[in-house]
Amino acid sequence: MKGEPGIYISLEEEPEQIAQNWEYFGWNVKDLIKQKKLSIVQPELYKYDILLRTIEDEIDRIKAKRVVVDSISLIGMFFQDLFQIRKNILDFNRMLKRLGTTTLAISEIDEGSEKLSTYGVEEYIVDGIIVLHYVRQGNAYTRAVSVRKMRATQHSTKIHPVRITNKGMIAYPNEELFSDLK
Repeated sequence: MKGEPGIYISLEEEPEQIAQNWEYFGWNVKDLIKQKKLSIVQPELYKYDILLRTIEDEIDRIKAKRVVVDSISLIGMFFQDLFQIRKNILDFNRMLKRLGTTTLAISEIDEGSEKLSTYGVEEYIVDGIIVLHYVRQGNAYTRAVSVRKMRATQHSTKIHPVRITNKGMIAYPNEELFSDLK
């Protein structure tokens, strides 16, 4: 819900740079941080258990209800094989659910890839998959979004245009772009 505290967990980019990028859109990040409605953290990446503890402590500190993990792809790098990656991402997901958060975990894929995630296991663990598209139309690119999976809901299976504004990301569910995409 709007106004609930949230955490942005950056596993790569500096928190100051993230805040600066958001301010470009007119989002009042500094006030949200002062009010303990937002926390941007960059945990140490040396040991997986310390990473988890840092995230859990920060959720408890501001009583976060929303969590963004940017990016879940880095978590897989702690482990040697796909079984370990899947098991530990599943455990991570369970921890976040136990703490009562709704989580948006970003997974990177190569441009033009048909995959839905970095390791090919993340999509089996999560409750939903939202795909962001950046598609060329003529001499310009258009942002769009599609829902590939959302448990226990009926959702559009079409690709819809989006805009990022000072009010956040706005989707246009009644507009259909890319009807010719395969």
